[in-house]
Amino acid sequence: MDTIGQRNKKKSAVERMWIDFCEQVLHGSVGNEFDFYGAAENQFKLNDTVWEAIEDPDDGYRSHMDTVLVKPDSQTIFFKQPIARVSLERFEGMKEEDPASYSTEKVDNWILRDVADQHVWLTFGTDNTDDYYPYFVFRYEPKAEVAK
Repeated sequence: MDTIGQRNKKKSAVERMWIDFCEQVLHGSVGNEFDFYGAAENQFKLNDTVWEAIEDPDDGYRSHMDTVLVKPDSQTIFFKQPIARVSLERFEGMKEEDPASYSTEKVDNWILRDVADQHVWLTFGTDNTDDYYPYFVFRYEPKAEVAK
């Protein structure tokens, strides 16, 4: 269930090249550590780069994550200092195997996990209900108190 890259064929060649580039960078970053500056409006900041998870609705009842793009012109406000050091993880499988999920369905998610205490700061991707109802997820879970 690879939801990244399920593209609208109406996109220009340049747009498709940018999407492909961003996806390659994201896939190549799995396992790497980053300074995390928070998340808002389906965007999150790792090191000096702002990323946006893009939803691609199938119809009025279903949706999935289409792709994740670098947003060099983002106007979203993030913390000035990193709030955590995180690692990027990819999880494809059943939710009961994923501590960041709340059910037992198939999922295709990306996870930002705190390297210090394993807290899941952000889960984004495609979740699933009853194995036929996919939905876009962008779940930001800040800690009750950020360590100073």
